[in-house]
Amino acid sequence: MLEEAKGKHTSLQEALSHQILESGFSSQQEVSLLLNEQVDPEQWEQEIKTYESRAELIKAKLKELDENEEVRQFDENKFRDLTLQLQAEREALDQINMQLAVTHQEIEEIRSKLDQKTALGKELEKVEKREMNLKELERLFKGNGFVKYVSSIYLKELCHTANQRFMKLTKNSLSLEIDEDNNFWVRDYLNGGKKRLLKSLSGGQTFQASLCLALALAEKVKSLNRADQSFFFLDEGFGALDRASLRTVFEALKSLRHEHRVVGIISHVEELQQEIEVYAKVELDSETGSLISYSF
Repeated sequence: MLEEAKGKHTSLQEALSHQILESGFSSQQEVSLLLNEQVDPEQWEQEIKTYESRAELIKAKLKELDENEEVRQFDENKFRDLTLQLQAEREALDQINMQLAVTHQEIEEIRSKLDQKTALGKELEKVEKREMNLKELERLFKGNGFVKYVSSIYLKELCHTANQRFMKLTKNSLSLEIDEDNNFWVRDYLNGGKKRLLKSLSGGQTFQASLCLALALAEKVKSLNRADQSFFFLDEGFGALDRASLRTVFEALKSLRHEHRVVGIISHVEELQQEIEVYAKVELDSETGSLISYSF
């Protein structure tokens, strides 16, 4: 009986071990520990229901994936290759981002240098302008440069004032100009506004230009002296004028009365003498010499 009992015990022990392994346990001790724990049936039941619910959802998802053509055609090797390619491209992207950061830094440095260049350019422009002014002053004060510079300014002002009368006398056909060397030129508006030499003027036109310059000079002297009247003489020069030019010049001289000017004329031209009301006449007598008579 003892032997029989030992045989049954061994058989039961083997059956128990086999059952434990089939149930997913590793040892009898693990089962004993589990049996000694206090188990809440309701909690286990709820966990089982939750597990079964999740299992159903997973089965449904697996079924859906099995029916998907793309999932069925999934190639693990290709997926592995794509994964490796993605990793390589990410590393390349990281490298590009690093290079881009370096490039941005270089751009900021270049912008900073450009700002410095702009500031230096403005400073250089000021220095060059100052250098140009200093060279101009050196040129002006070297030799007769300053005198020439000042005289050029006065001559241009004188020429501008003289043109106001000269263009009237020439009926807006001629005007006077001054070049950089303080030489007089004539602008001929009847010939397309071309410049020509002053010596190309006729005798009458030359007298008209001289008269206008003399009047302009008198105006300048008058303004410097702050005088109410001005007086000057015109000695000859009228003999080069024709009758029409003589009339034009004489009318211009008479208009000076309204500008509080007194003009003395020295002339042998009879046509001009007849137009002058107040005069002093000088006649040569062979015995007594020069005789002076007055109209007043």
